Formats: sequence, C-alpha cells, structure tokens
Amino acid sequence: MIEQKFKNDLYEIREKTVLMILQGDFPPDIRIEKEMKALSDCGKYKVALLCNNNKNLSEIERVGKFTVFRLSFRRKIGRKLNRLKNYPLWFNIFWLVAGFRVAARVKPKVIHVHDLPLVFLGLLLARVYKAKLVYDLHENYPATFYLWEKSGIFRHLVRNKKLAVWYDKFCLKKADGVIVIDIEHKNWIEKNYHINRKITIVSNTVDLNYQENIPAITKKLKKYQNNFVISYVGQISSERNLEISLNSIALLKNKIPNILFLIIGDGPEFTRIRKLTSQLQLDNYVVFTGWVPFNETATYILISNLCLIPRRSNDWSDSGTPNKLYQYMALGKPVVVSDAKALKRVVESCRCGEVFRSGDPQSLADAIYKIYKRPEYYGINGRTAVLNKYNWQNSSRQLIRLYNNL
Repeated sequence: MIEQKFKNDLYEIREKTVLMILQGDFPPDIRIEKEMKALSDCGKYKVALLCNNNKNLSEIERVGKFTVFRLSFRRKIGRKLNRLKNYPLWFNIFWLVAGFRVAARVKPKVIHVHDLPLVFLGLLLARVYKAKLVYDLHENYPATFYLWEKSGIFRHLVRNKKLAVWYDKFCLKKADGVIVIDIEHKNWIEKNYHINRKITIVSNTVDLNYQENIPAITKKLKKYQNNFVISYVGQISSERNLEISLNSIALLKNKIPNILFLIIGDGPEFTRIRKLTSQLQLDNYVVFTGWVPFNETATYILISNLCLIPRRSNDWSDSGTPNKLYQYMALGKPVVVSDAKALKRVVESCRCGEVFRSGDPQSLADAIYKIYKRPEYYGINGRTAVLNKYNWQNSSRQLIRLYNNL
C-alpha cells in the first residue's frame, strides 16, 4: 500500500525535476536542505535526492517537500560491510544501479551532484536523460588527499591524488554548471587547473530565520554562564587542529579567570584529543559534549563568550568557510579563526573577530586574550554582516540564477 501510494501520489513529474546525488547520509545536511528548499520554493522545480544509507533508514521517504531515495541496507551483512558496499566511488555498481533506477522513476531535467566522487554517475545520467549537470563542490576535494594519508591495498584507487586532480578537471569541463562556496576556491581552480569557465559562488551562509527554533538554555548549560566560555563546534579530526586550541588554553588558564573550553562534536580523533587534554592537565578547563543535533548547537553558542575555528591554512581550508562561522556571527559572538584565506577574508573585512597565525598556540592565545579584554564590538559587527550580506537569502539567489541560466 505504501509503495503504491508513492507511485501514484508522490512522483507526479513536472517539467523540471532535479535529481540531487549526495555521497553522505540525509538527514542531516544543512547545505543540501537549504539548496533543495530554495529550488522548490521558487516554484519551478521538483527535487528528489539519492543518498547513502549508513544508518539503515527507509529506502524511500518523504522528507518535507522532498523525496529521498537511499541505497539499500542489508541487515544480514552488518553495518561495516554495508558501509563498504555503499562506498561512494564512481565505479561502484551499487551506486550505478541505484542512480539509473531512481532516474528512470523521476525523469530528471537536471542532475545536481554534491562533491567529486559521484560526478561520473551524474555525467552518465545526464547523457542518458538529456539532462543538465550541476557539479556542486562543497570543498576542495583533491586537496583533502594531502591531509589524510591512507594505507591499504586500494589506496591507489580510493586516495590517488593525481587521479583525483585529473577527475576533478574532467568534471569541471564537462558540467553545465559549477558551484563553489567561496571566491578562494574559484581562484584556486583557475590558477591550478588553468580552466576559464563560469563558476557560481553559493556561500555556506545561514538563513536569516536561523534563530527562530533555538531550544531554551537548559539548567545543564546555565552552570557554565559564570565561566569565560570558548566554544568549538564541529568534527573532532586531525585537520581541525584542536591540539593547537588545547595548547592555547594551557597558556591562558592562569590569565583568564574561569576559562572553559567547550568541544561540541565527535569524530575519529575524539579519544586522542581527550587524552591530550589530560596530558596537558586541562581536565578542569575542557568539556567534551559529544555529538549534538544541529539545532541544539545554537544553544551552546549562545552561552559562549567567543567561538573558535582553529583549522590550519592549506589548500583545503583556504578554499572555503564553514557554515559554523556564519552561525557564530548570526548569534552575535566574537570569533577567532586561523589565517586560512577564506576565513581571514571574512573576519577581517567584517571586523567580527581576530585572526591568528596558523599552527601557533601563542598567537591563538593572544587573539583570545585580546577579545577577552575588549569584547564589545566584535559580535555586533558579525551580526550586522550576516543581516546585510552573509545570509542564505542572498546566497540562494545565486543558485536560482545558475538554474535559470541552464
């Protein structure tokens, strides 16, 4: 009955149907959700999404206005083997079959692929269905291969740097539309690939209605309000450079009364960073919250005195700004960021925080202390910049303009 309902009611094909392809799970993915909503709300497009299924969710689901198709999850083989089976490679037969099966159902006019691994699938579908292809680069994907050295018998296929660069250049030339999140990534493509083509910038900004559904501050969090709270929101992984943050807290713990560092998130480096916290004798100065749902992270930001993005400057981090920067700014919080190019440009132009030398804990400590001594105007400047410029209402116009030009 449910399957028949989907066939009869949910897949009424309009003239312009967009099939998005996402290598990760959905939900949650805030950027994907905002892009799908922007296209749907403009009244010209119906949006479907094909995504991974590492969490064993329903293979067909209606999420708001959107139809979400997920890869199959085989209970008998277990979660790890399912993750391997559904690994997003362009030659993965499970993705290829799923892509053609979903495309046959929704008859897309636009294939919108998020990030590099599955663009080849998008190219195939676009050719077969005579659809336009949009290549949406959430990050400088080949640059990540220089950050995460992988071992194993398949590394030359899965993490091959030269192959990734060739593949990226090939897809950039073949796509009908290309999206990046910041001008720095566009400049990097033009400088390193010598490709001269139209590239649309759709920044990773926040919706102006972001604050409407923030949960109330709980008793658990109110106990931190007498502290000078520094918050980091995001994944705990090597490229996020949290060890620099811990070393700076060690330098500041005797200078700032009641200093407290909140690490809001989880990730592969959780155990190592927690161990380092103990080694630096910071157990009384650092709180690990673990993973927190997106809408609840705002509550942690609200009780913070300043917020931190400590990632090192490199081709990956130089190329874009994370959504959390604009979250911090929207909630009127001073920010401290590394001198990664995109982060530095936004923070210095808005005067909403301080910039420290990448990888230098003393420089980070000095930046934090400067805000501690004079915190007044940073947060106001950040909030104003979001209201006037760095908001999704502005960014989404670029997305719609790209689609109109297809």
